[in-house]
Amino acid sequence: MSSGQPPPARLFAALLATLLGTALAGAARADLLVSSGGLASVARFDAATGAPLGLFVTQGEGGLVTPDGLAWGPDGNLYVSKERDSAVLRYDGKTGAFVDVFVAPSSGGLDGPYSLVFGPDGNLYVNSVSNNRVLRFNARTGAPIDVFASGNGLSFPTYLLFTPSAAGCQDDATHVCLQQGRFRVAADWQTAQGSGAGQAVRVTADTAYLWFFSAANVEVLVKVLDGCALAPGHFWVFAGGLTAVAVRASGCARRRRGRSSPCSSAAAPPTPPSGKPARASRRATSSGRTARPASAPSPRRSGWEACSGR
Repeated sequence: MSSGQPPPARLFAALLATLLGTALAGAARADLLVSSGGLASVARFDAATGAPLGLFVTQGEGGLVTPDGLAWGPDGNLYVSKERDSAVLRYDGKTGAFVDVFVAPSSGGLDGPYSLVFGPDGNLYVNSVSNNRVLRFNARTGAPIDVFASGNGLSFPTYLLFTPSAAGCQDDATHVCLQQGRFRVAADWQTAQGSGAGQAVRVTADTAYLWFFSAANVEVLVKVLDGCALAPGHFWVFAGGLTAVAVRASGCARRRRGRSSPCSSAAAPPTPPSGKPARASRRATSSGRTARPASAPSPRRSGWEACSGR
């Protein structure tokens, strides 16, 4: 639809999925956050100018002392390692308010946490400096999984980083990663005067919106839900257009490395503003062929596709 057509644009979305996976690492944000160990807080600075913007996490919020590592989680919240108590605290990603103690003190043998990151499998990895280990914790519950790495000359390990080839899906200005990085979402717009990429903003771990011309004007909403409990073998993708310009929403699902996914296909039967059924996704089978879900209409071409590369 061109910009000269007054009716609201009808946005259809569908998803062709392979086996699903990869992690959500740190999200691109408008601000720079810095842990301030001396003041037991997280300071906030303008990402473009470096100008101070006050405290994102106030002094001592949630019992914070000696903060070290910072990481954005798949739920859109901020995770902070608390060295003194050997714990990881979680803070609201929008307000900086304390949410909970995500990793309990000394859980899984954690002793002196410094750096932390969400890895390619979506779980949380934390350096345990006092016993020279890297520990892995469940990204949903904070429960310890295992000692992921040790030995190899590790001595007081302070920082960790996954290489780009393994880092998986990451948020940036025009893309957002939903459902623990399994789905990468973007949108392009076009008018008679030109075209461009939508700016992506996370709302929750499964929901995002995109804006085109003004950050105050939402143009596209996208939600990805884990439907495995109700419809085994499916994720559900919902998308809605709130604009009169032409929109192409796109996205992809990534293959999980080294293990099978508990939910290895996807479906997307949302109802667009027109009230007509949206295009349904194709179901990815282990052989790489596609099969239509029994309850969905015949799939047609859309902006969603299987991710290439990693």
